[in-house]
Amino acid sequence: MKVADINLGMTEQPIEILKILSNSEIDCDYSYDIKTRSWYNGRERGFVISAGKFLSTNPIHIAVYEHRNSDNIGVLKWDHHSYHNSPLEDKEIFDNAFPNKNSSKPFINFSSGEYQKCADWIIKEIKMHLSIQNMIKSEI
Repeated sequence: MKVADINLGMTEQPIEILKILSNSEIDCDYSYDIKTRSWYNGRERGFVISAGKFLSTNPIHIAVYEHRNSDNIGVLKWDHHSYHNSPLEDKEIFDNAFPNKNSSKPFINFSSGEYQKCADWIIKEIKMHLSIQNMIKSEI
């Protein structure tokens, strides 16, 4: 038995997206920070990218995972001053991250295997966040 799982329990799909993102770059102000962490939501495992100027503004968080009831790639996006492993841990974050019947916010899903499409969407969202904070050096 292996002593450690280098994939941290993630399935192939989030790992493939993470590989694409790890080879991508965004030209931005040095005070902007992007962090990657593992993300667990019960039976779903993936990663979360947190991006922002952490000391003075709310960062965005984007979690990527394989949906437990399908092969789709699920994505959650929320903004909050603190990071939580799962939006389920805080009602304010939960309401921000998860669409509900009273919300116009759609679920963000990509079909199985749409790794590049998902990675491109994540990069676009980070660039929009940078643009809003006037910290991007190049055009979106």
